[in-house]
Amino acid sequence: MRMNFELEKKREAYELKLARQVEKFAERVNAGMATPDEIAFMSKVADMLDQTRKDALRGMIHDNLDTASRLLGSV
Repeated sequence: MRMNFELEKKREAYELKLARQVEKFAERVNAGMATPDEIAFMSKVADMLDQTRKDALRGMIHDNLDTASRLLGSV
């Protein structure tokens, strides 16, 4: 049981780190600083999260992708 607890803690820490990276990236997208390649990469990073977190983050990322697409289209 101890091993499962330790693995769960590591998984949670990893998910939190990924979520923070996605949040920071969302700030770059909102500032219009993200490239299409970065957007594609971070979409893949978001897919690495578990299903519950993925659903919430995917909505945020898609909103940001839409914003980024509109920003790139206006340039």
